[in-house]
Amino acid sequence: MTKIRTPFTPHYAVKRCFDLVPLADIAAAAERSEKLVYKWSDPDEGVDVSVAAALRIDALVKKRSGIAPFYDLFARHAEMPAMMGPINIRETVLMASAALGGFSRAVMDAVSPQSEEGTAICARERQLLMIEIENMRQQLARAEAAVIAASKGG
Repeated sequence: MTKIRTPFTPHYAVKRCFDLVPLADIAAAAERSEKLVYKWSDPDEGVDVSVAAALRIDALVKKRSGIAPFYDLFARHAEMPAMMGPINIRETVLMASAALGGFSRAVMDAVSPQSEEGTAICARERQLLMIEIENMRQQLARAEAAVIAASKGG
């Protein structure tokens, strides 16, 4: 069973990297063992990734996928004070729905017979799809945070 990770945490960012780049490559970029890097993704291990390793990992993942999970994490935490007002669950659900619509549109464009590679997905289309998937993940993480906040009464 997949372990749930709290959105916008280092553990969540490491797990996101695993979704985009093989563990062995991430460990090489971090200059650490695969075992340690895997532990970074587990909140129950009590081991955190260093900022230096996170930056090296992000550079690799960004180069390969166009997505930078740690940059997104750091940017999110920089925004947090401005976001501390009440969380609107309806708004987060609408944003998640819009992200799904954007992904659906990108898939339909990519597999259209009139696309660059016809019904096959080319490298550029794959990168655009990965960006749309990341957008959906972020919107779903916001929705999850809204549900958690609402369940605690705030």
